[in-house]
Amino acid sequence: MQVFALPKLFCEELERMMNSFWWGNSNSTAGINWKSWDRLYVGKGASGIVFARCINIIYLYWQNKVGGHLLIQILLFARIYKAKYFPSTSFLEAKMGNNPSYTWRNKLSSQDLIKKGARIRVGTGNFVRIWGSPWLINDDCPVISSPPCLSLEESIVNSLKTATSTSWDMGILRDLFSEVDIAKIQAIPLSRSNVADVWYWNDDHRVIVSAALSFLARWKSVRASSDSTLIAQYSQLRFWQKLVAGSLKCNIDATIFEGYNCIGYEGVLRDDASEMVVATNGILSGLHPPHVAEALGMREVLSWLKELNIQEIEIESDSLQLINALCFGF
Repeated sequence: MQVFALPKLFCEELERMMNSFWWGNSNSTAGINWKSWDRLYVGKGASGIVFARCINIIYLYWQNKVGGHLLIQILLFARIYKAKYFPSTSFLEAKMGNNPSYTWRNKLSSQDLIKKGARIRVGTGNFVRIWGSPWLINDDCPVISSPPCLSLEESIVNSLKTATSTSWDMGILRDLFSEVDIAKIQAIPLSRSNVADVWYWNDDHRVIVSAALSFLARWKSVRASSDSTLIAQYSQLRFWQKLVAGSLKCNIDATIFEGYNCIGYEGVLRDDASEMVVATNGILSGLHPPHVAEALGMREVLSWLKELNIQEIEIESDSLQLINALCFGF
């Protein structure tokens, strides 16, 4: 199933066998009289019951699996097909071509599904094309809508950064893109480290489920454990405690200024008597979701603390989502 699509007639026959097993007649009892599948699997708004068809589940699974392999190109067969059918583009831009093989026709059928959810998280930007690649943080239109300039069609995202690669070059953005695209680009946070560009699946609910299960497992371990040290460890994450003598705490917060298309951040360093020692603040261009704005603000303040050569310090934030991400991984 990772290479070939199962024939539809086979899937339909498999579906009929499953229906016969669960709802068919037997010697002693009569089966349930369902409506036809054409009525069962349509939406409730069309008088259906929203049943999932076996054939649809199989094809969605296969398309997601094969399309993902061709996009990321880790497996050998994916590298071979790239070299033959789309050597200078990504799988999202690949064409059927002349005289395609049966297997390539099968694989290309997953392209539409992958286009709906595949996104690129920009790192260095060295392997992301500006035009045609889904690197914008936008569900409706993750690609650049502004037309490309002559001879710049193959340009990469890294060319849109400043010399330090920590911010976007506003001069270049204003020359090449519309205001709508500029706002989308500014909403993408850039890493201070040399991280790679990675593909990810947009709005993957499995991440949410995994995080919920992880938190539930931790909560159960605390409830069931008699180890006072473990219980105290989790208690410290939930309740405020007075600073130990001689220690420092830094309160970090972020603010979104929609009218100015930017966010502001601030950090206040206090001693054990709650007296302010030193503070910082700054502005970052682009609009971001609240949890991203809080994360960017924390990054800037932590970098500032590192420059002050402060090694041991407590960090306090009012963003529960950010704290959970840092402490528990979600």
